[in-house]
Amino acid sequence: MKSRMFRALAAQAFQPKPAKEVFNNQDGITMLVLGTDEDRKWGGVERFTEDGFVSKPGTIIKGSARADMILVARLNFRDNSITGISIPRDVYTQVPGYRARKINAYYRVNGAQDGPKHMRNAVEHVLKGVKIDKTIVLNYQAFQEMVDIVGGVPITVDKKMDYDDNAGNVHIHLQPGRHVLNGYDSLMYVRFRKGNEGGGDSDFERQNRQKQFLVSFKNSIMRDPLRLPQVMDKAVEVLGNSLSEDQIASVAYFARGVKPETIKMGQVPVRPGRGTNLLVNERELSAKLVEFNLLPPPKVSRQ
Repeated sequence: MKSRMFRALAAQAFQPKPAKEVFNNQDGITMLVLGTDEDRKWGGVERFTEDGFVSKPGTIIKGSARADMILVARLNFRDNSITGISIPRDVYTQVPGYRARKINAYYRVNGAQDGPKHMRNAVEHVLKGVKIDKTIVLNYQAFQEMVDIVGGVPITVDKKMDYDDNAGNVHIHLQPGRHVLNGYDSLMYVRFRKGNEGGGDSDFERQNRQKQFLVSFKNSIMRDPLRLPQVMDKAVEVLGNSLSEDQIASVAYFARGVKPETIKMGQVPVRPGRGTNLLVNERELSAKLVEFNLLPPPKVSRQ
């Protein structure tokens, strides 16, 4: 029996339904996309969790996850563009009703079950005037499986990427040059922030890698369209079942018409705070949100 996702794709192919129509005649949608890390128990002092003491090596410590990636993306159906702005996880802010903390820590306020709701509130608090239509928590395991379905993704690595983090189960060891990344290495590639030798990438560098990956992944799918239904079935899982099959099918066909030059990614402007904290540069924020289509341009008053 063919999957519901296959039927949705077939319906789009034979009777195309514009994404704008599928999304209630909106000119576009604004999505909060979250990737979460995980802390694992490997040894040393036992840590107490809601389920008791964790002792098995590699066990995920429940309720300890934080938002590893925070991206607000805008799919603009009117001009066939995709724009996005990332929020560094070290941004320090205080949502009304809570104590001040780094924004990524709001994911585990009152437990990870409410994490998406708390993150949405925190992001809308930081990005004044931006309304989130959908919140998506990426399923990293399904992401790896989706990449493996297409046989990997060709990527040119521009510098040595070497990092191990047992607590977060992050391990990446790539040399400069051309690679076909499997699912696990693809996940590490788009998540990479720092190396074992100290220092780290800016969010701008990580965004460039993520954009490069998206374009290459799209090309990998198009090289073998027969895999598209299987890829899209897995995409439902990757997106945490946040979108319906019809919505995903419409977005897939919308994305086919999006040219690489109309994919634009940026970062919330920040300034140094205390310690490792970052503070939002409020003076530059509004212009940045307009630049990336998250807010409309200010109206010019006529004299």
